[in-house]
Amino acid sequence: MRSPIPSDECARACEWASLRLDDQLSDFEEVLLEAHLARCAECRDFAVSISAVTQSLRSAELQQPTFAFDPPRSARGRTLALRAVSAAAAVAVVGVSGLVSLQLSTSRVRPGAPTVERKVIGLKERQMNQLNGVTTRAPATVPHGLAAAEQLVVGTQPTAGKRSATPREIAPNE
Repeated sequence: MRSPIPSDECARACEWASLRLDDQLSDFEEVLLEAHLARCAECRDFAVSISAVTQSLRSAELQQPTFAFDPPRSARGRTLALRAVSAAAAVAVVGVSGLVSLQLSTSRVRPGAPTVERKVIGLKERQMNQLNGVTTRAPATVPHGLAAAEQLVVGTQPTAGKRSATPREIAPNE
């Protein structure tokens, strides 16, 4: 009796016996199969029985079915349509999420916030200059335009009447 779990060599021989019936066995595999069948009675019996079953199936008359069978129609058209709809939905989701994130990122900035912060910084600088005893002067205006840039002299010294904006030195005994 054949063991329920054949050895690797017996399993390979059974596979080769089946392939030989369909002329799918190489010459080398044929030689190996014949050598195995010469020493293994179980595999030899299997090869003979499978050969008999195959011969009877091939010699039997073809039978026509008694009922009509219609194979299911191809779902290829529906599959392509589903893929196209899925791709369009994915593009729409990415686009909407991009617009929402853009809207959220711009809505967090208060209008006029940079100018308010600049005014606060300017006020704090004036307060620090007053504490240090530095007189304040009007902020320099920078003229815009090409004509103003042509008349600009780079590297001029401030006039003697104006004091520089450096903090005064404090003596250690004060």
